[in-house]
Amino acid sequence: MKKFAIVLFAAFALTGSAFAIDFNPRQVEVDHHGPPLHKYFFREGPTRLVFRIDSNMSVSGGSTEASFRFEDLKNSSMKLTASSLSPQAPFDQKNQELYRNAARAFIPVEATDVKMEEEKPNTIVINGWSSEQITFSYKMFGFPYQRSITFINYSPTEQWIFDVTAPNADFEKTYRRSYQVLNSLSDAPSAQGDGPT
Repeated sequence: MKKFAIVLFAAFALTGSAFAIDFNPRQVEVDHHGPPLHKYFFREGPTRLVFRIDSNMSVSGGSTEASFRFEDLKNSSMKLTASSLSPQAPFDQKNQELYRNAARAFIPVEATDVKMEEEKPNTIVINGWSSEQITFSYKMFGFPYQRSITFINYSPTEQWIFDVTAPNADFEKTYRRSYQVLNSLSDAPSAQGDGPT
C-alpha cells in the first residue's frame, strides 16, 4: 500500500495538480481600514485561485463553469468552463477539426449567418499557458454578434474554455475586460472562513 501511494504521488508530481478547478465562485471579505473589500476565488484543492472583477461586473456559477456579466454592456458575457477536451489533444493540424467542432458547439442554435472569422494559436500565454482561439461572427434575431472561444491548457492534465460573447459594437470592450479578469488569476494559500458563494 505504501509503495502504491509513492507511485501515485510521483504520477501527480509529473502531471501537475491532482485537483481540478472548482469554478463555483466564492467571496471573502478583506479586513482593512475603510469600506469592506471583497475578493473572489475558485478552489483548486487546498489552494485558492484568486481573481478580480470590476465594479460593473457580477459573477456566478457552479463546479464546471463560471459566468461573468457586464452590467453596463447589454447582452455581453464571459464564461470560464472546464473543457471536455484535454491537453493530450495538442493544438495541431491533426486535431484542427476536433477543436473547430467543439468551438462551434458554443454557438446558439438560433444563430444565423454563422462564419468562422479567425483562428489563432497562443493568443493567451499568461503563466506560460498554451492556447487556441477560434472567433465567430453570427446574427441573433437580426443583430450582429462576435464570439471568441479560446481553449487554454491550464496544466498538463486540465483544459479550460475562455468564452467571450458580445454584440459587434461592444466586443472589443467586453474582450478587454474579460481578459483583465483572466490575467488577475493568482494562487493564494487556503484560509478558514470562506465567504458565501
